[in-house]
Amino acid sequence: MTSDELSWIIHLATLLLLHRSARHKSNKTSPKGTLLFLSAGILCLAIAQASTSASVALQTDSSTPATITHAFSLHYRGSFNTAPAQSSTTSVSLSFLNAFAFIVETVCLNGAVWLHSSHATANGLAVGQPSRVSVIGNSLLLVVMAGTGFASWGLGMSADTPSERYGSVLQDHVPSRVVYTVFRACVVVATASVAGEAWRRFAQVKAHSSRQASERPILTRLALLAVPVLILRSIFIVLDIALLWVSNTYPNWSYTTQEAIAFLLIIFGPYAEIWVFAIVCWGGWSMSKLRKGEGAEHDMVMSQSSRG
Repeated sequence: MTSDELSWIIHLATLLLLHRSARHKSNKTSPKGTLLFLSAGILCLAIAQASTSASVALQTDSSTPATITHAFSLHYRGSFNTAPAQSSTTSVSLSFLNAFAFIVETVCLNGAVWLHSSHATANGLAVGQPSRVSVIGNSLLLVVMAGTGFASWGLGMSADTPSERYGSVLQDHVPSRVVYTVFRACVVVATASVAGEAWRRFAQVKAHSSRQASERPILTRLALLAVPVLILRSIFIVLDIALLWVSNTYPNWSYTTQEAIAFLLIIFGPYAEIWVFAIVCWGGWSMSKLRKGEGAEHDMVMSQSSRG
């Protein structure tokens, strides 16, 4: 083997090593985990809202109130005709379908916000995220949320009230109500955890990354547009739980009061969740686009350098 051939082989091996090393460094954390939570959460949110709309449509002209949340039901004024038996049975089924989808959607929302903030931080600072403490703590909260939510749903299904909707079961069946209250309390705690972590990630990236970092606007949107909405949502979750434990006073309130409470619970319930999902979805899409763009640009640069 001549010296020229040996030099050519060494040069080629050096280029391959540099190419592999640079590719490894240019690869950023994939938002696939965030997108998985997003997909499941948005699907369940759509199912929950569709079942709520169908249930309200069936109950508007019946003698039973329309469920706004699992804790609050709005007693409509006007015609209270007796609903067909099929509508009543359908309303019961829809209420339990709504509860199941609501539990899954709530868990996915918290998981999406948590992973999204961690992945954006990892890409912005080139550090490993989420940390082990974050993984253990937030995973435990998600598991407890799912466990208590499905336990409440299962207790409601097994309660000896086959003709009652899920909201009515919560009001009449104390074990289901207690477990459901624990579930909602876990939601508040988990929301505070992911909101605080998102804000810390935003401050961390803002302090230690360049102004040109592509992840800065992603975390800015999350911290300034999504976190305040999550906090307001938690406040109204507490109100919703309080209403569940004083449910017998609903008929004694004025219709205007009931409408106002229903409006606030809707605005800071499903609408807030749609808003947060939209912010996280925007950020996840931006991260995917940036990752593909940087990968294609890097491949082009390395291809040109290898030709040279």
